[in-house]
Amino acid sequence: MKAATKLTSKGQVVIPKRVRDRLRWRAGTRLEVTELPEGGVRLAVVEENFETLLDRLSGCLRGHDVLTALETDRRAEREREGRWPQRLGEDTRKRPAARRKK
Repeated sequence: MKAATKLTSKGQVVIPKRVRDRLRWRAGTRLEVTELPEGGVRLAVVEENFETLLDRLSGCLRGHDVLTALETDRRAEREREGRWPQRLGEDTRKRPAARRKK
């Protein structure tokens, strides 16, 4: 399949939608560019292994208190569900309403 495109002033190339769809390339797909001896280029999806994935993700959580953020999210989720424990680890069962003395 042949398709035409042009190079922008920023050095970007738009890959036609029908090509992206056929190859299942989505926004964020990492591509390797190889210069060919006859003057062209070859694009190939970068196959990520576990180590390269860790390299890309390393440091993304630095400076964040992840546990506190998770506890806050979980507490908000419980409150939306009608549960009211205030701290992680408390009994999550609904308690019966207190009986009034007659």
